[in-house]
Amino acid sequence: MRDKLSVLFPLKEHPIHGITGLQATEKYDDNGYVKEYHYQWKVLVPKYGIIYSHISAWENEPHDHPSTPEEYKVNSEPHHHHHVPYDRHQRKDNYDIHSLESAFAFIAKYIESGEEYKP
Repeated sequence: MRDKLSVLFPLKEHPIHGITGLQATEKYDDNGYVKEYHYQWKVLVPKYGIIYSHISAWENEPHDHPSTPEEYKVNSEPHHHHHVPYDRHQRKDNYDIHSLESAFAFIAKYIESGEEYKP
């Protein structure tokens, strides 16, 4: 059994954000359940670096180490939302998006409506 899966799902072109995709990475425990996830909605074309392609992301890797800067700590630790487009440093609590399905549902409303994502 594999313990990690990484997939890039290309999405329908967005009128503002352009050609985007959902990068999903999941790590699994010995029973096959997701133990760590990273779901990132990002610009695919034109190709930018990780910071400038970022639209939104949800992750659950812990940031509760004593050396973690206060601005990176959230109440929903380890779940957090990198919510500001083109700025992965900012994060906020994430109580809702903990699965690939919920990440797709969040993004779908912007892809379907053509509305710009603005936190």
